[in-house]
Amino acid sequence: MLKFPAVFAFVAFAQAIDPWYPGLSLAEARCPEAASDTESWQLYLGYENIPVCFGRRLLPKGLNNVFDMEAACREKHILSYPARVYGTPNVEFLKPVQLTTTTLIGAFFKDAVIVEETTAFDIDGNNEFGVYLYNGHVYSTNISLFSANPTGKHLLCVMLAYPRVMDSFYNKVVSSQPNLEEYTCEGDGWDLQAPCNGTPSCYKEIRKLKAPKSLLEFYTEFNACGMDEPNSFAASVHCQDEYGFIRFRYTEYTNILFDSCELPKLDPWDPSILQFLKPDTKYECKPSITQHTKLENGLLTKTITQNFTKCMYRCLHPVNDHSLIHGVWENLTDKAYPACDVIETNCYKENESIPYYEFLHAQVYRSDKAKTVKTPDLPDVHVIIIDSVSHSSFVRTLSRTYHELITNYDAVPFPHLNKVADTSRSNALALFLGKSNRAIEKSFMSVGYTSDFRNKTDCNQPLDTDQFIGKFFKAAGYTTMMSEDWAESALSYPNCKAFLNKSADHMMKPFQVKADNHDPERKKCYESVYTNVCQQTFEPLMAYLNDFIAVYSDKPTFSITWNIDISHDDNNKLYDADSKFYKFFKQNEAKLNNSFVFILGDHGMRFGDIRNTDVGETEDKNPFLMLSLPWSIRQNDKISTTIRRNAHQLITHYDIYATLVDIVQPKNENIVIHGSSLLEPLPQPRTCDRLRVPFEYCSCVRRKTKLPDNNTIGKDAALKMVDQMNQAVQTDPRSKYVCVPLFLDQNASMVVEQFEAERKLNIFEVTFSVKPGDGMFKGYFGHEGNSSDIKILSARFARLNAYEKTAFCARRSTYKSYCYCESLLKKQNNAL
Repeated sequence: MLKFPAVFAFVAFAQAIDPWYPGLSLAEARCPEAASDTESWQLYLGYENIPVCFGRRLLPKGLNNVFDMEAACREKHILSYPARVYGTPNVEFLKPVQLTTTTLIGAFFKDAVIVEETTAFDIDGNNEFGVYLYNGHVYSTNISLFSANPTGKHLLCVMLAYPRVMDSFYNKVVSSQPNLEEYTCEGDGWDLQAPCNGTPSCYKEIRKLKAPKSLLEFYTEFNACGMDEPNSFAASVHCQDEYGFIRFRYTEYTNILFDSCELPKLDPWDPSILQFLKPDTKYECKPSITQHTKLENGLLTKTITQNFTKCMYRCLHPVNDHSLIHGVWENLTDKAYPACDVIETNCYKENESIPYYEFLHAQVYRSDKAKTVKTPDLPDVHVIIIDSVSHSSFVRTLSRTYHELITNYDAVPFPHLNKVADTSRSNALALFLGKSNRAIEKSFMSVGYTSDFRNKTDCNQPLDTDQFIGKFFKAAGYTTMMSEDWAESALSYPNCKAFLNKSADHMMKPFQVKADNHDPERKKCYESVYTNVCQQTFEPLMAYLNDFIAVYSDKPTFSITWNIDISHDDNNKLYDADSKFYKFFKQNEAKLNNSFVFILGDHGMRFGDIRNTDVGETEDKNPFLMLSLPWSIRQNDKISTTIRRNAHQLITHYDIYATLVDIVQPKNENIVIHGSSLLEPLPQPRTCDRLRVPFEYCSCVRRKTKLPDNNTIGKDAALKMVDQMNQAVQTDPRSKYVCVPLFLDQNASMVVEQFEAERKLNIFEVTFSVKPGDGMFKGYFGHEGNSSDIKILSARFARLNAYEKTAFCARRSTYKSYCYCESLLKKQNNAL
């Protein structure tokens, strides 16, 4: 009989270099100890409620900058670094933690910080200045001068705390699970699970322990569980799978509002949006030039015969998501076989140095020869994204493609995929790295979650060493490919580092970088490649994928193809594109027979006429997903049944990432997993907060009643919300100095709707507009009973209309959607 009850659920994650355990409580944490370390570590609940270990060491002589300080802390522990100041609240926190009378710490300010002698701002590791603590005060100092006489001084180091269980137990690869029907738990209230190498265990949450409180202080030595349930002991987390079960099953949701989910039943042709659907939309174009060069089956030829015309070509090689290497120009006389994926061609008239014709070609160039038998025999995996397309929009605009996938691919639609964030980049991080780059603040609607990235490292640090899913497939023996139809990248926009090295074996990026419509110097190339030959941006992208599938028919392949331009601003353009997407899937039925094919969106349409309807609001939160399984797996009744059951449940991009991880089964990797594989039964219950979906993006049905237009409660709430937005802008240096304060537009229409009451709290949704810029926002507020004391429930406010042209000055700011650039206001004033 199995009896292993869970009382304390240890929450842990590990990363290869800098371990971090989101959700770890102070009671579950520990600090490292070593006999050689004469100064012990002390455990504190650190800044932003993250358990950290502070430890001092004697100050070495001759430090010159923060880099020297970091090296000194690594001598104490390889994962430690100098304690640093992140902002004014952090200064106050560090004062009682000084551990010595004169202690040096680093300075890493994300905002202007007032210290005793100066105002420090934007100091980094190259700077020679730091700060030190003395008698409860914080002073600035020159690191070199401070360490010249180190007698009686210390360096304060910090590192993230560990869980109390042994790290070696974490993230073991889970083997196939046993048949749980052959096991049972003795007694009532137990949950039978088999995480971590398939070992069946019984879990139970005990709210009130019989053990005396005095003994509970020694929970590491005393088995409190055994007093309630004989032969049981406190649970520890031994792998990510076990963490997911414990967190999902036993997190306290008693006081969380809306901890339920009624799934929406959307009509793709809802009467409220019919006026905005334009199925007759056509891509009308007449070619204005004749192509002078052609690439077919690896052969590049010149298609004109005039003697006065000279054509040349060169290869364009990808370096990363941002840059490329230009090859050497070569004459194209008769024919050539370029040994690269992207080729640039130019043609010149006699005695002229400026080309009158320029073009780009793309292929998948393979240097080795294909084999007759596929080795190893692994299923291919292809992820195809069509930007800004909801489930309903896919059904109505790409009807032939939808029917082809259902009929000939046995594809399963997942009509309840819920986006986890507003922008493409945040959803891409969830999809391809399984991580979130924003915290969900603890509130009436959420238990609260920390971000998986600290100090915006998702943007200002490279992602090469992170848990990018393409890296795992590459390590598993797959040939990989990535392509997008714009010069930016979903993971780099705006101005983020993304990957410093090639993120895949094959990349089409030089094609898009060279033909960038947003770069005036490259607009001519864009027109030559697209406009002048009547080619839409998605067409060479899908042709590149088609080539990749054909060229590597003997090897396992993994690809990511992201179509942006065709649908980002107007889904109606998809009606005309339907025939071409249909043709791609029709032609590749046999080739994709042994493939996992994920076709999905990042989010729905975020702006425009449809978005301003109730149906459009839900569609925005509900990107489409269709999944086609390899033929051999389709014949597995158990998996097929599981997939189809899961298709009728609420899921997120985290679940798709977990599914990809389940397919590739990476070895010896420490992986953060927030979702659950769609190939396995999904944990229950499934609500937005349990799935890490912020309330403002939740697609679950919440019934509301519209209040009369003359209500005053909405205005009072909106004023508070605008004030909260202005305060938020001031907290980010990237928006603080370039954005003007907003004010409520009291002449614009305001919509206030009241949710069905939850307990004694009345909850409302208000849609309002601001000046300058005419930004439209939505937020949530509430009050208890008959109280008039309004509580703003939203930590962030969703922007309902486009803001790229008015917030360009704060593209990298967390709060760019709140921004109206000061330069625009000055320009307007000068024009008056």
